[in-house]
Amino acid sequence: MSQRILIILSMFIAATLFVGCVSDHSATTEPKTAFTVEENRGEYLYNRRCILCHAAHSPGRFSDAEWIDIMEDMAREAKLSASDKNAVIAYVLAANQ
Repeated sequence: MSQRILIILSMFIAATLFVGCVSDHSATTEPKTAFTVEENRGEYLYNRRCILCHAAHSPGRFSDAEWIDIMEDMAREAKLSASDKNAVIAYVLAANQ
């Protein structure tokens, strides 16, 4: 019986480690730069609100112009205030440097 428990426990640990290795955390593991208060708020919103509907993309994935276009549409979908939308735009543009 104890050998069976050890096998199950070993499989659980292996599966947990595997899932941790394949998760995409690229948007939250990039090196930080010195962000302004608004950019920090935008980062917080980006990492909390955007991932409710889809995976968070690395800020470098799109150009500045593409981010502005994307955020015009996504801000409406996410029901972000103008202030929140501007904070997220400020964050992705700053992180895109």
